[in-house]
Amino acid sequence: MLSENEEALVATSYLHQARNSDNRRYQWIYATMAAELAIKEILVRIEPKLQVILEELPSPPLQKLYGDVLESVAGVRSNSLSTLQNGARKRNQLVHNPNSPTPTFNEVNEYIDFIEDRVKWLLEEWRRIKRVKKLQ
Repeated sequence: MLSENEEALVATSYLHQARNSDNRRYQWIYATMAAELAIKEILVRIEPKLQVILEELPSPPLQKLYGDVLESVAGVRSNSLSTLQNGARKRNQLVHNPNSPTPTFNEVNEYIDFIEDRVKWLLEEWRRIKRVKKLQ
């Protein structure tokens, strides 16, 4: 849920696509895209100078963005970095290898729930950072 005057993340659109797709392969891909967009959007909100780097250079691995990069900018790091890493690896297999096995219904739903949780957590951290900045 958004706070007053808070701009929605583009990432939430991809989460909706992940939830509503009838294709489990696409659901996984959309969820991973949501994870990538969410961390980049939050990093730029925290430190606008990162925008040019995140737009112009190849994207670092998700576990680096949610781990070391977020920690250096916001002083926190996500838990379950290995789940992010494995999810991105699975996404790459699904995109680049049409013969890769399709995740099960339960795997997809657990993964989407996990990504949704990470997006919510990122928004909570962003709100916390804004509150701290206001007090300074």
